[in-house]
Amino acid sequence: MSVPTDLWRMSATELAAAIRSKQVSSRDVVQAHLRRITEVNPAVNAVTVVLTERALDAATTADRRPPPVTSYHRCTASRSRSRGTSTSPEHRQRRD
Repeated sequence: MSVPTDLWRMSATELAAAIRSKQVSSRDVVQAHLRRITEVNPAVNAVTVVLTERALDAATTADRRPPPVTSYHRCTASRSRSRGTSTSPEHRQRRD
């Protein structure tokens, strides 16, 4: 798989979509950003501490994690039953 070299230019939304669709891995994204820090930081001195190993470990962990469940089934049966006419003795007394 060919990994784009300009991942650091992509938005967070674009990166999330690329990771979700398996076009790139989390580790690829982190490595691209670490390379960019190495290229640019000497001139701007914006990053004082680079946590390379920690970032790569977190990315590896994220890549191993199963994808989140994005769909769910809403149980409406219990809600619709509760909206119907109650047959409890307390409810019958109030209606009478």
